[in-house]
Amino acid sequence: MSEVHEARAWRARLCASARLLVVFVLSLACVLQASASDIGSSEVPEDAETISDAMVLADRMLRRQSHGLLLNPKRRDRLAREIGQVLELVRTAYPPAWEVSPRMDFRPGILLVGLTPALLSAAVPAGRNEGQPTGHVEFDDLNTRLGLSDMRVFLHVGAALLEFSKYVNLAAAARAYLEIPGVRFAHPDAQLGDGPDIEVVRVQGTWYVIVRKAWGDCPSGCLHEELFFFIVENEVGRRVEAPEAMEEPVFAKLAAIRDWH
Repeated sequence: MSEVHEARAWRARLCASARLLVVFVLSLACVLQASASDIGSSEVPEDAETISDAMVLADRMLRRQSHGLLLNPKRRDRLAREIGQVLELVRTAYPPAWEVSPRMDFRPGILLVGLTPALLSAAVPAGRNEGQPTGHVEFDDLNTRLGLSDMRVFLHVGAALLEFSKYVNLAAAARAYLEIPGVRFAHPDAQLGDGPDIEVVRVQGTWYVIVRKAWGDCPSGCLHEELFFFIVENEVGRRVEAPEAMEEPVFAKLAAIRDWH
C-alpha cells in the first residue's frame, strides 16, 4: 500500500472514530435520560429505509445546487425519476453495478446541535409543552421556518437532536444554527465509515456516472477502491475506461467531490 493510501486510511479511521464517539455518547444519553421533549406534528420525516437509490442521488445533487434552507420536493421527485432511469441504463450496460448502491451521507431530517446551558435549559420545557417557544427568538424562528417536528434534549452532553418534517437542506440548516447565539455546534447525523457508492451529475443533458466498488475495513474508511465510469445520453448508457474518463474534466471533478482516486 502506498504512503498516500496509508495516510487516507488513517485519516478515515480517525474521523470515523470521532463520529462514532459522538453518536455513542448521544445514544447513551438517550438511554440514561428519559426527559426527551416532544413537539407534535402531523408530518413525519422520511424513513431512511424507504429512500430509493435515485432519491439519495437526487438529494445530493440538489444540496450541491442550492444553498437554501428548504429544497423543493417536487423538483426532487422529478430528478429522482430521471436518475432512476439513468441507473437502470448503467446497470443494464454493466450488471455488476446492481450490487452497488449510493451511500446515504446522513440520516434524513436529523440535526445534532450543541447548546449553551441557558439555551439548553430553555429547550427542555419548550419541548415538553408541545412546541412552546424557548424564549430565544432566533432559535425559535429558525425552528419554525424549518418545520421542527421533534426535539430531544440530552442534558448530560449539552446537546439536542432536532427532527424536521419539512424537506430541509441539512448542510445549510447547520450553518444557519451556528449563527445563532447559544449554539455551540450543529451537524447532520453522519453515516459512519465508508463503502461502495455511486455519484452522478448532469451536464448539458448528458449524465456522468461513477460507480465505486470499495472493500477492506470499510467501517474505518475502506482500504481499496475501484472506479467504473459511464456516460448516459439519448437513453443509451456506455462505459468509459478509467484512464480516458479521468482526463474528462466532468468525471475528474465528480470524483474529487467524493475524494475518490
